[in-house]
Amino acid sequence: MIQTTKVGSLFFILTFVHALGVQCFQRPKYFLKHWRLRIAAEKTLSTSSFQKIKWLMVAVFNAGRILGAYDHTSINPFADVELPKNRRPKKAGRYATLNDVIAMLKVLKKGKQHVAARVVAVAAFSGLRKSEIQGLRWEDLKDGEIHVQRTAWRTTKVEEGAKTEASLGAVPILKVLRKHIEAHRNGFPSDGFVFVGEKMGKPLDLHNLANRLVRPALAAKNIPWCGWHGFRRGLASNLHALGVDDLDIMKIMRHSDVSVTRASYIKVADAAQKAAMRKLDAALSAPGKR
Repeated sequence: MIQTTKVGSLFFILTFVHALGVQCFQRPKYFLKHWRLRIAAEKTLSTSSFQKIKWLMVAVFNAGRILGAYDHTSINPFADVELPKNRRPKKAGRYATLNDVIAMLKVLKKGKQHVAARVVAVAAFSGLRKSEIQGLRWEDLKDGEIHVQRTAWRTTKVEEGAKTEASLGAVPILKVLRKHIEAHRNGFPSDGFVFVGEKMGKPLDLHNLANRLVRPALAAKNIPWCGWHGFRRGLASNLHALGVDDLDIMKIMRHSDVSVTRASYIKVADAAQKAAMRKLDAALSAPGKR
């Protein structure tokens, strides 16, 4: 049986073919020339949007050939089209400052959000990716380190290994993070996933957790949500602001190239923010602080 989505896509393409009319298929080079000029003038679309438009036109011309709109021996004119490089300014990635993290933990430690607070602590103080947190098991925590061994891109799809070879590494567990982990571990078995979902034995769905608990709780206190990856960027940026060498940050992020760390993860703050973060770092290190 053909899936409903495939039927819908086929119907859309055939409708598109009909709408274009026969002329575009009889003069494909002329049509392609004008299509290229329009695309070249477009400055607001992303690379992925260009790719989707291209493959739509490939599918349309394939359908047109099947329907006899043009010579079936002809090559699809859109098959080898080179797309322009994306000129849309890249949006700055959101990231969590130390101020943000402290404020979030203060809000989330109350009531039913205590599990969310511990997930945020792991994300903020270890820099683990969302899929790595979902795949984290208690046996991965040993010798004062988190050993990244697997990923769970979805709660039903857990895979051994990591995003890259460099990602298979160990991350030191800070004292502030150890307190959150120990509080969360109380009463849990010594094996299994660290953060377990409603279906016992399956990883906790962090996307669902954010939408259901985290974002509403933060919005009520006017605290911006940075996304799970924002904690990873935040850790790199906070370490950089505190004077940690970029190569050391690269190792903590488990990147294979320091240029990736510098270009996409380290967000440079102004002098006032740097001073504030140093003050926060000292406060976090003080006895009795979390």
